Amino acid sequence: MLELLQSAELAATIKLSKQLELPIDWTPEQQQGCIDLYQLVLAGNQRMNLTKIVSWQEFLTRHILESLLFSAYLPQQATVVDVGTGGGFPTLPLLIFRPDLKLVAIESVKKKALFVQETAETLGAGKRLKMLAERCEIIGQDKQHRQQYQWVISRAVANLTTLSEYCLPLLKPELGTLLAMKGPSWPDEYEKAEEAIELLGGAFEGCLDWEEIPALAHCYLLKINKEERTPKYYPRMAGSPLKQPLGW
Repeated sequence: MLELLQSAELAATIKLSKQLELPIDWTPEQQQGCIDLYQLVLAGNQRMNLTKIVSWQEFLTRHILESLLFSAYLPQQATVVDVGTGGGFPTLPLLIFRPDLKLVAIESVKKKALFVQETAETLGAGKRLKMLAERCEIIGQDKQHRQQYQWVISRAVANLTTLSEYCLPLLKPELGTLLAMKGPSWPDEYEKAEEAIELLGGAFEGCLDWEEIPALAHCYLLKINKEERTPKYYPRMAGSPLKQPLGW
């Protein structure tokens, strides 16, 4: 672990994070938490398919730094919903580096959901995580969660049309914001999703990118505001948003 703590890769990641002016301190405890998370993910990967990224350098860039890009736009003390967290990204890095945040993580694969919950507890952040091992379509129709949140984030989950049907029903009208991380093909996705976003009560505000930074040039963060209430019949029954995206 000392080798990882003193590695050139970690030093370079910290330097880049500061250049990006992310609201991250990189305290010794947080650096150690990053290393602990890496080792827990590697161990978990032996039992289930959590990630194809296993090198320390790729882990720092693709899982830690990309997850922390969300933090620049999340206010202090926010409660944030991570839709489709998978193996815990961006939820787990945000729990480590943003101790002011509370996370609600949604993951329908129960083995992965259990891993994220247990990992958060091991990292000492279990009390700030509410893990929902259920499909987004079901949660989006649940009165406890429907139109109850101000911030929803998502990374590498589905096409933007499907993702909008997963996420927008969770957001408060006139107050909520979806931050969706997409790749370079996002304009094509948005063109297909534009009508669906409007139908679901959303409005596209813009896209943030890091094209001048080679390690992050593939990252585009779309910001979609929730302006009106989502019609009651959305999201549709489980599986429909993916199999039959709105307007396709």
